Amino acid sequence: EAGSFSFVARGETIRPFDGRSGILVRVRDNEDGSYTVGLSVRFSGFLNVDVLYNGAKVANGPFAAVVTAGPVNAANCTLSGTGLEPLRPRQQPVTVTIYARDLFGTLRTAGDSSVDAVVATLP
Repeated sequence: EAGSFSFVARGETIRPFDGRSGILVRVRDNEDGSYTVGLSVRFSGFLNVDVLYNGAKVANGPFAAVVTAGPVNAANCTLSGTGLEPLRPRQQPVTVTIYARDLFGTLRTAGDSSVDAVVATLP
């Protein structure tokens, strides 16, 4: 009889193919006594994961992972600053802050993303 894998992360038990916790786990039986596990995580930060087989912890656990934000997704980026306010007096400096976010809305705090700004004047 085949056993079943489950995972514990952030204090929550995660079953394979259940993405409700923000973590999607895929388990593939390599049919040679080994398994390949893939994790898709929808948040960034530090993650400790315990692997269980039929409810018993697998040796060498938990393992630690650092999850970073994905590539910038323009649709999820936001802006703030005085440059967004209407009717600013002439010659007064303005600022605009760009908050770069990934596909899941996670704020990018570091990385190699470049930003192009286009300044246009209105007639």
